[in-house]
Amino acid sequence: MDIDFDIIDRAFAPIRDRALQALEPHTHRQKKLLFHYTSATVLQKLVERPVIWATDTGYLNDASEMLYALDVVALIAKELRGDARTKWSREFLSRIEAPSWPGPNVYEVYVSCFSEEPDVLSQWRAYANDGAGYSIGIEVEPSFSVAESTDAVRLVQVIYGLDRQKDLLRPWVSEVVHVLDDLAARQVADDDEESMGAAVFNAGVALKMVVSELAVVMKNPGFSEEHEWRLVFSTMGPGGHAPTKFRSSRFGLTPYVEITTHAVLPLRSVTRGPKLDSQEAHVALFRFLTGAGFKMLGDDPVKIQKSQIAYR
Repeated sequence: MDIDFDIIDRAFAPIRDRALQALEPHTHRQKKLLFHYTSATVLQKLVERPVIWATDTGYLNDASEMLYALDVVALIAKELRGDARTKWSREFLSRIEAPSWPGPNVYEVYVSCFSEEPDVLSQWRAYANDGAGYSIGIEVEPSFSVAESTDAVRLVQVIYGLDRQKDLLRPWVSEVVHVLDDLAARQVADDDEESMGAAVFNAGVALKMVVSELAVVMKNPGFSEEHEWRLVFSTMGPGGHAPTKFRSSRFGLTPYVEITTHAVLPLRSVTRGPKLDSQEAHVALFRFLTGAGFKMLGDDPVKIQKSQIAYR
């Protein structure tokens, strides 16, 4: 007999529920000194109003970043073909190999990007006004909040190794395949297209929720020199309701949320870009930070440094 659609939905419910916690093992719980490459304009805004903008992942400078995890899923699907016992799971694996999968996001994820390194040429060129900007050293803390919820923001380290990325996603894909095969085994006929369609659709939704969570910790190995970390906010996670704001970018209107730091930005250093190597650039930065109330001399001052990279 045909399987009731409620049974199909309930079969994937545990995966959907656990998907919202998929990022938890990768969440860093301690303070971490990290560096944000940016322009003079953003430096001014951060100092004057210490909130960090986290951008919707669909509107990042390189939109392909969040699609990279789908490439990893496709590789896993090919590896698991031999484990698929029924037409249902074979159909599912075939679909998640396709470039058109999975379609629009089921919810929004916002990120703000940092690096472990204060002086990297690719970062200067891409994010700091082509070397005429700043690398801001901020002590990032778990207590940073969105809409007054400190549970809402997670700090994660990006994974670049393909083997580690596959190890992260493979158990989820395997579990979805197992559920599909279990559902198909309850059918009298393996070729019931309506039930199979419903099951494959639900399998896709469950896996898509997992990928939406874990995509933020994966990046192409070619970018490994960035040593990237991210502050992440998800509308499906704890405290996941926050007012969305909009700014102008090359996409036109770009959605973002504000991550609140402290009353005073936890600034530890500012590195001047390779094109800001003049004494005047140093003096202006020193005067700006002094005027903003930061301690520039004595014990534990904000350090001003200049890039050691030759780039004009």
